[in-house]
Amino acid sequence: MLRIVPVLLSGLDIVWPLLEEGLLAIEAKGGEQEEPVPVVRAGIERGMYLPFFVYRDKRYIGFIIGKINQTPQNLEFCIYKGYKIPGEDWLEPSFFLQLKSIIQQFNCTVISFYSTRRGWEKAAARLGFKQGYTQYLMEV
Repeated sequence: MLRIVPVLLSGLDIVWPLLEEGLLAIEAKGGEQEEPVPVVRAGIERGMYLPFFVYRDKRYIGFIIGKINQTPQNLEFCIYKGYKIPGEDWLEPSFFLQLKSIIQQFNCTVISFYSTRRGWEKAAARLGFKQGYTQYLMEV
């Protein structure tokens, strides 16, 4: 059984090694585009980011870190970071059913995520996501 469990700020120091391990892996894969791990931790401590552990049958298999964005249309829960232990998979309908239930407590009506990796296009569509917009960047 898959479960999504919020990480309490009061216990952040205790569970930080698990979050840090995943964040370092994300940072290594994403390079300069990823926020440094200390910046993410500071965001969690300020309540800007909301971390959740993912368990399968009481076994830790990864985490997501979300943030709530106010858009002109609604409140959206953005999956800001996600990490899974290699070999595990939790992108399944039961994960999103639980996540929807959790984010409704924050009055969010949309789940979003952003990725620079084109490989997410097909997976996102298969999971029920549709493309919202395309972002273009220019360095100055």
